[in-house]
Amino acid sequence: MTKDEAYGILGNCRRRKLIHLLASADEGLPVSTVAQHIAETATGDDRSAEDRYRPIYVSLQQHHIPKLVDFEVIRYDEEAKRVAPGHNFEELARYVDDASLDRYTVVPPLLSGAGMVFVVLIALGPPVVGSIDVRWPLFACLLAIFVTSLYSARPHLSR
Repeated sequence: MTKDEAYGILGNCRRRKLIHLLASADEGLPVSTVAQHIAETATGDDRSAEDRYRPIYVSLQQHHIPKLVDFEVIRYDEEAKRVAPGHNFEELARYVDDASLDRYTVVPPLLSGAGMVFVVLIALGPPVVGSIDVRWPLFACLLAIFVTSLYSARPHLSR
């Protein structure tokens, strides 16, 4: 498997979650279990897990599972609707862990929020903050946002 093919496979959160779930299972998993887990852990969607389940199940069946089967990352028993590790599974599974699933999706907003708090405190000028030079903590927040953004974009920068 080439590096570009691996990036293409790992570039989708649903495929990463499927690989992660399968890596932590003792044996294969029903596709319904994978879809249910993805539906329950999905963020940025106002629909309930039940409403998200069906479209996720369909996208796994029609798009993600065939792609993973094509690259021999998983084996798929169409009759039993179960997935199991394939020949190339370990090659990709080592790159997928809990932390990599949504690693830096929360960090930049939190750091941005901290930076905004510093700016508001400066504007309000409370006695405690007014005597502290907050430029360095603000700079540190912005630098941390920059570094985490670069880190999360590194697969795209190495092309």
